[in-house]
Amino acid sequence: MLNKKIQDNQQEQFFKDLETHFITKYMVEYLCNDDFENFIISRTALIYDYMKNIT
Repeated sequence: MLNKKIQDNQQEQFFKDLETHFITKYMVEYLCNDDFENFIISRTALIYDYMKNIT
């Protein structure tokens, strides 16, 4: 799916869509490199920071 979006020149929109799910560009790199531990750590931190700021 990532390759398809990039090929269709929709990379910017793809990353904007992912950000609505608390997934950043560098987190995608973790996933592409099968670095699930850092992906989970980074995403958890981002979600926690978001929750901390809305309460």
